[in-house]
Amino acid sequence: MMAIEILKELEDNGKLDKLVKSGLVSTCVVTHMRIFYAVDRAVQMGEKRSQAICNAAAVYNVTPSSVYRVLKTME
Repeated sequence: MMAIEILKELEDNGKLDKLVKSGLVSTCVVTHMRIFYAVDRAVQMGEKRSQAICNAAAVYNVTPSSVYRVLKTME
């Protein structure tokens, strides 16, 4: 099971928010999840993956290499 699937399951059950509020899960994890979904959504809409990564990097104010690292971690 991929990390993103586990996080999605926790989010669907309402447990991710509780884990973040209790401090057990970092807010960075939620940001990484949003970055992953932003890139995934853009690729599904027909955008090239490299362009989607650059766009997500600009939106979330991180470097493209950080986005690549997030994607690798979540997959």
